[in-house]
Amino acid sequence: MRSLVRRTWLAIAVIPLVVLATSHTAFASNGTAYAADHAAITYYFDSGDYVTVCDNDIDSHGAVGWIEVRQADGSYHAFPHLYEGDGYNHCTQVVQDVQRETATVKVVSCLQDGRYGRPWNCGFVYVSG
Repeated sequence: MRSLVRRTWLAIAVIPLVVLATSHTAFASNGTAYAADHAAITYYFDSGDYVTVCDNDIDSHGAVGWIEVRQADGSYHAFPHLYEGDGYNHCTQVVQDVQRETATVKVVSCLQDGRYGRPWNCGFVYVSG
């Protein structure tokens, strides 16, 4: 019985250290942008360069999001907009190859009416590369 108790405490002590070590590095360059009180959400995951846009509200509006990568001259290169118009709780994900791995990435999330509509009520966040 005493041996079992020691193993349990060892497992409990080691798990938080592993989670802390992996979570610090795994999320260092990820970002989440919100629009209109979270009605639209855009996620950027540096590992794999995934961009995900989610419609997060029951309304008649779609969600649109994109990333912009800071270039060496200070300007930003915008990647194609990703539209999600299938309704509440639907997401669309693509891989967008970011060549400047250490560059700042601007993650943008907006509402948009229709695939060819104009983005509005946008929110954004900058992510350090």
